Amino acid sequence: MSDQQPLSTAERDKLARSLIDVQLGMTKAVDEPKAVLTAGQPGSGKSVIVRSISVQFEGMGGAITIDPDAIRPNIPYMRERIAKGDLSIPDAAYQDAGTIAAGMMKMGAEANRNIIYDGTLSNTFYAKQNSDYLRANSYRVEIHGMAVDPDLSHARTYSRREAEIASSPTGFGRGVGDKFHDDAVSGLVSTIKALQDEGKVDAIVLYDRTGRKVGSAQLEEGRWVPDKSMADELKKVHSFPDQGSRDEAAKTWDKAATLMDVRNADPDDRRKVEAFRDAARALATPAPGQQPDSDKLATLRVTEQPAGPRSVLSPAKVQEELDKYLPHARLEAVAALRGAAKAGASASDIEAARSDLNYLNHAKGPAYQARLIEQLGTRDVQAVITRNQTPLERVRELGAAIGVEIARRDPAQVAKAMAAIDLNRSSPTRSVTAPQKQPDPQQPSQERGRSR
Repeated sequence: MSDQQPLSTAERDKLARSLIDVQLGMTKAVDEPKAVLTAGQPGSGKSVIVRSISVQFEGMGGAITIDPDAIRPNIPYMRERIAKGDLSIPDAAYQDAGTIAAGMMKMGAEANRNIIYDGTLSNTFYAKQNSDYLRANSYRVEIHGMAVDPDLSHARTYSRREAEIASSPTGFGRGVGDKFHDDAVSGLVSTIKALQDEGKVDAIVLYDRTGRKVGSAQLEEGRWVPDKSMADELKKVHSFPDQGSRDEAAKTWDKAATLMDVRNADPDDRRKVEAFRDAARALATPAPGQQPDSDKLATLRVTEQPAGPRSVLSPAKVQEELDKYLPHARLEAVAALRGAAKAGASASDIEAARSDLNYLNHAKGPAYQARLIEQLGTRDVQAVITRNQTPLERVRELGAAIGVEIARRDPAQVAKAMAAIDLNRSSPTRSVTAPQKQPDPQQPSQERGRSR
């Protein structure tokens, strides 16, 4: 953990003023200012929104653009890190960039400028606070967000970082933590729901990965038109991405993995990305005549085990269980079936199962756990949820429990199956346990850790 100290209030204010003054000189005050807050997890493609909205403001006084990503490299200690090629971003940089961005927003509002605030909108507390501030200053506030498959956006954060490293003279690439990305996905849905339910903004517009509008609602005389939940629309895309998104995610993970191989990146980091890539490939459209990876992996699991005792599951049983699932959930079935064989699995089998289970990153949460409990009705599942705090660890062990149930093995095998997965607890994961910090009402509005 970095011991980097954040800037002082005076240093933050000074940097905010220097950055906003440049844009104030390029824009004009308007009588009816408008603020557009972009929304979307890192890698979702919000730059498409920013470019489009910027063009719309031409001839209307222009607009100042506030982007915490662009602010961070201007922080003195970050300039030093970048010069050294240091890829890490300390927590202090996220805090400083968020606070400076909030300061710039207020300075822009005081000058009656149109504003484009390029953020994730994943922090509901600060999103409400910023919206309230802007509307209190006679702004029309609109949310323009990206509805994009989380696996695709996550892959983009890595491929973008690797491309920047390859082209940078200092070897620096803008990275995004896995946990930060995943928290942004869930936080975005919560924020959109809260802003719409409480009427905190005047309009909400959603776009897909190509920039096409896929949903919108306007607040008219206190009622939303149409009366449709934008949060629900967002959740549909996150949970059931189209095949084009899955195919693009697989290609993007492959690009990131290739670039990491070329620069001989950290072995653990490479293995993590390769696991994400393999999971994405299992959902991608197979080439003509090629067996779908999810089915192929399941068959290999029970027929071509390289070492150790064989599974009690036959290929026919595997196919029977797979056929119970919709295509988008087949990999979940594969993961569960592999869990059934964990009691006697070899190290290579466990590694393969872990790769599959990485896909379940986005199928977490209380509702998901409740459904599993209802399906299985076992104390083992209850114990798993109680014992584990890291979401991915829960999913791994729940996968094993499901598999055990499918194979109708005796209760003693449940413990063995979970123990086999426990052996790999130190493997790279997309989520790590971290305490959630509560917003400090004394702090100025900010969006911590925003990254595009």
